[in-house]
Amino acid sequence: MKISKFQVGTLFVQPTAVVPDQHQQKLGHQCIKRCPIAGRLVLIQRTRLLGHLHKRAGPTNWIHIREVQQFRHTQRLVDRRRVMNRNDVNGIARIRVCRMHNADSNAINLASYRFSNNVLDPGLWSFPTGATIAVGERLLIWADGETNETAVGNIHAGFRLNSASGTVVLARQHLGEAIVVDYLHYGEVGADASYGTYPEGERHSRQIFPTPTPGTANSQAAGPIQVFINEWMPDNETTVPDPTDGNFEDWFELYNASLASLDLGGYFLTDELTQTNTFAVPGNTIIPGQGFLLVWADQDVAVNGSGTDLHVNFQLNNAGEEIGLYAPDGTLVDAVHFGPLGDDQSEGRWPDGQPTILPMSPPTPKDSNSVFIVIGVNDNAP
Repeated sequence: MKISKFQVGTLFVQPTAVVPDQHQQKLGHQCIKRCPIAGRLVLIQRTRLLGHLHKRAGPTNWIHIREVQQFRHTQRLVDRRRVMNRNDVNGIARIRVCRMHNADSNAINLASYRFSNNVLDPGLWSFPTGATIAVGERLLIWADGETNETAVGNIHAGFRLNSASGTVVLARQHLGEAIVVDYLHYGEVGADASYGTYPEGERHSRQIFPTPTPGTANSQAAGPIQVFINEWMPDNETTVPDPTDGNFEDWFELYNASLASLDLGGYFLTDELTQTNTFAVPGNTIIPGQGFLLVWADQDVAVNGSGTDLHVNFQLNNAGEEIGLYAPDGTLVDAVHFGPLGDDQSEGRWPDGQPTILPMSPPTPKDSNSVFIVIGVNDNAP
């Protein structure tokens, strides 16, 4: 047998054969139990089984959690592949969405399955009578606590999801115990973005999706955005201090040319265009419409979330280099190449977001770029 995946709190083991249930192996304060029902080793913690335990006699059932989302639309939705949280808009209550996916070759009756937002209570909510998930179906579940709105094809869970961070748990009843089949933990996803697996079913490759796909397969494709690397200073000696520590660090600026605010969670920034995923932008990194985001190239990513600026895991070279912004699917959004720059010198696009690159005089971090241009001199002027 081999350990196929490992996550905090859960050990997924792929066995070579079914072994007796009574054999257990101690593992600190936890133990690994060989389970003949699933043909899996599962980690037992606080008397609850965490792992794949939804194989029954006959064809194997595969149901997985796929995605979590901050959802800003008026519609309500939950899918175990995807979880979406909707923020208040014009007084409309927040709604969260999850998505489940059936990768089995048979339809699955959900009578014995449970859904929860608490790993210590995986049996919190039961699916309504008659609920099934068809072969290949991506089932949407509204995590809004409004079970009275449940109808055929429109399931509402009896709990809500936390918009900042939380866990979604899918479990199955066995011998009076709710056995965890799958779970997904999410952090700061950001409004109208989602968090899940890509490729679907690969728990080790979870990520933020700026463009959610409720009811369809998870996709890294993102809609086109108008964000530009607008200004950069690779040797900031006295121009502007980093508010988190007072140091004068390298910085560059992003400009959103569109009217709408954008969440850049799931996008990537890099100082090497041959390595497109150097830094993954965390969820809820907002750049306002026709506004700016200051990015500190100081390798101090631990302070992200403490202010409105962003900190990346690389620095800039004042001898010259490149900066790139990439979409989650690896598509280039924008890139710049610059040569040597002296102390407190910056370059940027002028006007904002346009192709022309000029020295900035003075530097304008988090503000519209400005240049000093001599139009002409009239030698005959009095």
